Amino acid sequence: MSKWKESTLEELADEITVGFVGSMSQEYIPSGIPFFRSQNVEPYKINESDLKYISEEFNEKIRKSKLKPGDIVIVRTGKPGACAIIPEKYKVANCSDLVVIRASSEINKRFLCYYINSEATHHIHSHLVGAVQQHFNIGSARTLLVKYPDKRGQDAIAYILGTLDEKIELLRQMNETLDAMARALFKSWFVDFDPVRKKADGLPTGLPKEIEDMFPSEFEDSELGEIPKGWTVGKLGDVIQILDSKRIPLSGAERAKRKGIFPYHGATSIMDYVDDFIFDGIFVLLGEDGSVIKEDSTPFVQYVWGKIWVNNHAHVLLGNGISNEHLKVFLEQVNISAFVNGAVQAKLNQENMKKIPFIFSSKPINNAYGNLISIWFEKFRSNVENIQSLTNIRDSLIPKLISGELELSDDAITKILELAK
Repeated sequence: MSKWKESTLEELADEITVGFVGSMSQEYIPSGIPFFRSQNVEPYKINESDLKYISEEFNEKIRKSKLKPGDIVIVRTGKPGACAIIPEKYKVANCSDLVVIRASSEINKRFLCYYINSEATHHIHSHLVGAVQQHFNIGSARTLLVKYPDKRGQDAIAYILGTLDEKIELLRQMNETLDAMARALFKSWFVDFDPVRKKADGLPTGLPKEIEDMFPSEFEDSELGEIPKGWTVGKLGDVIQILDSKRIPLSGAERAKRKGIFPYHGATSIMDYVDDFIFDGIFVLLGEDGSVIKEDSTPFVQYVWGKIWVNNHAHVLLGNGISNEHLKVFLEQVNISAFVNGAVQAKLNQENMKKIPFIFSSKPINNAYGNLISIWFEKFRSNVENIQSLTNIRDSLIPKLISGELELSDDAITKILELAK
């Protein structure tokens, strides 16, 4: 590979600008022009959850912060330095609180994105400003030094790392589809009662006969409204096994002394990794206090497996008479607002959790649902593990390739670029 050059980000960009700065809460609408904020940008990828939208009129009013496909965006506050590329599907978009870079033809956009997420982190964190909330400003972005090989070398590095990212993204999308399939089937059977309604109307259910025969063809009244005949309204406590007594909280200082490979889970996610585990298997974790309830009134649910440690901010649950996956899907759609208390800190205590209504169908129907989705979630778990393996490979390669430590020969570059065609 040829000798590497060094230039400022400003020299490698056709334009560097910044997202809109100002109050936005009154401008959001249910649908319209996508509006990216700092929480939508993660290292190497765009996170579309909680994506906001603005009107065409407001988009024109703040046209200086318009985005184009291929723009490189860097987070200014929150997680300063996280960098991603705006995907092609966003033909029209806008943003706030992001540094926006339009790369020149001299630099490969993907290469530059990988560089900023890895080699540039020291520059970014040493140039943060602000006493209350630190942020990365556009002036510091302009002076960021970038080391890079010739265009062929950049393209080869971007192809290697990009191929791994594409495989990771494909697995993520597959898991979103599998999860959506499980939710859709749950809604059809246990919320909308589609098989029962179709049988009542003399219509085909589309189900195998052995499953169709499990469903009744009539409805009856209940405290929750109309439900299939023979089904009953019970409580969540009747279909779960609670393992909370085995939980052990560890302080930050304790965790610092016990660094290891086992995930340490809090109310909503993995908080750390420690040197031992308490649980081993497949479990459903439900936020108990702190972060308990989402904006749509559903709880924070984690579907976890393997050897893990859980603190006392998440209930540890197993299905009892229903599969763990059935339990997961149920909890992800249930409204828990009536069961959460605490004026200062929200809490879903064990007693209230057990009172959440649960509609009992029948053991054969629960088994049928559990058997169907178990195949999907077996693939889901395998995909997550493959994502982690590919991510580890990518993360080990990035610093070596981006810094030039792992040098590609001209022959290797030629072969890689042939594959990229």
